[in-house]
Amino acid sequence: MTFGNLVGQERVSGLLRRMVVSERIPPAVLIVGPEGSGKTAAAVALGRALLCTGDASVAPCEACDDCSRTRMMSHPDLHVKIPMKRVKDQDPPLEDQQARALEAVQDPYGYALPDRNDNVSIDRVRQLISEFGRASFQGGRRVAIILHATQMRPEGANALLKTLEEPPENATMILTAPSLESLLPTIISRCQLFRLGPASTDALANYLTDQKGTSKENADFVARLSGGNVREALNLASDEAHTTQDRAFRFVSALVGGRESQTFVALDQLAAEKEDVFGVLKGAEVWLRDALQCRCGRHEGIVNQHRMQDVEQLASQMTEDMILTLAQEIERVREMNIRNINLQLSLTELWRRTRETAPAGSF
Repeated sequence: MTFGNLVGQERVSGLLRRMVVSERIPPAVLIVGPEGSGKTAAAVALGRALLCTGDASVAPCEACDDCSRTRMMSHPDLHVKIPMKRVKDQDPPLEDQQARALEAVQDPYGYALPDRNDNVSIDRVRQLISEFGRASFQGGRRVAIILHATQMRPEGANALLKTLEEPPENATMILTAPSLESLLPTIISRCQLFRLGPASTDALANYLTDQKGTSKENADFVARLSGGNVREALNLASDEAHTTQDRAFRFVSALVGGRESQTFVALDQLAAEKEDVFGVLKGAEVWLRDALQCRCGRHEGIVNQHRMQDVEQLASQMTEDMILTLAQEIERVREMNIRNINLQLSLTELWRRTRETAPAGSF
């Protein structure tokens, strides 16, 4: 992973590259951005560039021995921590921790994200601080990366703060976070902050066509559908995305325009296919957003532009209030599905709320 691999983040990648070339390296860097914006990719590229012994203007050069080592997570001066699950109050074995770090370094847009209950324990933070404070094995810089830093345990964050207040020489700590919330203000104040946003539709579509071989039509559709989330776009860049969107359209159509018997058939089918529920419900939200954009005359923001007739059909069947209410209810059902609450009951309640908000005589 190099700065050139950051998708749609030319401004930040340029700032990071100039920082490396100028050798004006702060002791701590915080990279903030929404999911799929490239926080891990940026952190990995920066960490590897700081340890590269090749040409600084193209660091990481991918040609020197140090780049080979950082790519394989075998460099003695690169340390990466990612939240993981503790079992019986014990951290995972070191080899498992190393395997997770290697996955993130080699595939920053595709590695498995930590669960919300995973964390970086105080013991792992102390281990990192100890490694960070030692003299460099190769006489150069030491780099420590904490991914998803908001999932550090509070006691770990406090321990890290002491290191940030008195950082060792020739060492850089890199943190990533989805937002500044849940991070100690004192940690934020001691870091140089870089903010990432979603990738632009054009940049993401070009990446999919040029780097992943996706057809232009599919790349444009997936880039719009993902909302600039590179991780999600890579998952969607297949025919499956179109299939899911088609199922989502039929689901919304049954909710707002079908007879009662058709609607319950659609609800039963969705409840029976639990592994696909999340994608279909998320797709339904996209169709509703498109219908709202259509009703407001903002056609340039419509994701399913290749199916404008279907978008217009949905828009004609619903008022703006009905669209907004239904979108909120679908989001609520998605959250309940994540928490394993009875899906059939949730979908039935969704149907009831749809009927309540529909204009008189719609059904």
